[in-house]
Amino acid sequence: DIDKTIIDAKYKNDGGELSRNVYGYPAINWVYELFRPDEPYSARGVHPSGNGIARYIKLSQLSGSEKDYLINQSLLATLNYLSPAFYGFSSIPLGKSGFSGNFTIHHYFTSFGTDTPVELMIKKDAFNFIFTYHNYMNYENYFFSIEGEIIDYPVKFAGLNLLFSPRVMIGMQPKDQCFMTDTPELFGLLGLRTDISVSKNFYIFCDLTAKTAGWAAGNDSLDKNISIAIGVSMRY
Repeated sequence: DIDKTIIDAKYKNDGGELSRNVYGYPAINWVYELFRPDEPYSARGVHPSGNGIARYIKLSQLSGSEKDYLINQSLLATLNYLSPAFYGFSSIPLGKSGFSGNFTIHHYFTSFGTDTPVELMIKKDAFNFIFTYHNYMNYENYFFSIEGEIIDYPVKFAGLNLLFSPRVMIGMQPKDQCFMTDTPELFGLLGLRTDISVSKNFYIFCDLTAKTAGWAAGNDSLDKNISIAIGVSMRY
């Protein structure tokens, strides 16, 4: 019983407003908020301690249709286990062509519902391709986008060893990120990551991404956005 073993236990062992989790059981809160986008946060009521808001949603607070949606998404989450890489097969030779490949299927919670992308990975010599079909779903309809990416293409320039990873995505998502709409909205993304070798195993990288309004895994913004990430990576 999730309500008793997780939610009630969180309320019982509450250490004060500053120590509380944002969510009690994230999947339940996610469904609750998808179906109630305009409900004020204060409508959840007062925390049992009398201090703050009762932020942890119980399974018993969901309607029948909301519980059905949660169950369906929990079943779709098992698609994550279909990738051969999950079972130790990192690369599958494609005959005598010199190509090798693999595939993965993921299941993401999104701002408007879910994304269930199918990724096809193809390798030939220095080329590492990823082709992705994004299957976006809200409560009313299906939307899609296609994505292509080259990973770590090596280039030598001015005595530097560089790795380039360009990325492009184009397709449709629900208009205004709404859960209850069947109206599509154009979504696009361009990205380029450049890694510069500073030693055999260490790289400095700069990752530039520009996108329209919409959801993309790993990007913090739902608005039209240009972002730059700079950091250090290790390769073994």
